[in-house]
Amino acid sequence: MLTELFYFAVVLIADIIGAFSGLGGGLIIKPVLGVATHLPLDAIVLYSSIAVFVMSVVSVGYALYSGLHNIKIKWAIYLGIGGILGGVLGDYILQFGLNYFSHKLVNNLQVLFMVLMLIGAIWFQFNQRVLRTYNNDLWFICLGLFLGMFSNVLGIGGGPINVWFLMMFSGIALKNATTYSLAIIFFSTGSHLLAAGFNGEMSVLEPAILWAMIPAAIIGALIGRFIVKKSSNKHMHHLYLVALIGILIINLFNFQF
Repeated sequence: MLTELFYFAVVLIADIIGAFSGLGGGLIIKPVLGVATHLPLDAIVLYSSIAVFVMSVVSVGYALYSGLHNIKIKWAIYLGIGGILGGVLGDYILQFGLNYFSHKLVNNLQVLFMVLMLIGAIWFQFNQRVLRTYNNDLWFICLGLFLGMFSNVLGIGGGPINVWFLMMFSGIALKNATTYSLAIIFFSTGSHLLAAGFNGEMSVLEPAILWAMIPAAIIGALIGRFIVKKSSNKHMHHLYLVALIGILIINLFNFQF
């Protein structure tokens, strides 16, 4: 019972933060499970992906139900299409790494890339410098592909790079960037789980853990999107920055010596 409560609490907190920030709860779930459990890396990636996928489904559904403001459905679809293609490519790269290199090496490379991306995202929050605005259809497909690939390679179902790139290269406001990010997460993580199901990778999962994680992901998503709805852009920036710094610290503890 205590074990299930632990998984419930981790996913609940992670998906509240992931839903309001658009970062995806995997940024917290993956490193915490890596430090606090003896689960193999491939199982951790799958648990993280499932929790984040459920969160993204509920979050996007909540956004549609409550009304989208200044969100272009066409852009979200193009990002999603790219996310699917990138998710398939990222899953192939991740499985190649797990098959040919030690799990420790793959984990440490994931942590290194995560730390670099988090530092970049934190830097952008202080500078808020839009380098160039691209808003054509092909750009959003390519961006979705790139972001979806990195999401699955890192096993986090999203990440700071989504929101960061959407703001820096498309000039999208933070609140809207979080919603677009969750759309990418939905498609890229969904494609990852679909591929894992066809490849028989789901056999490493334990039903008891899933029964604890899935309700937590639903509740976390609802709370997170409610926070977005009630927060001003200024408050969102503050919350987002705090989340980035906290997640950076958590990921540093996941490095294996």
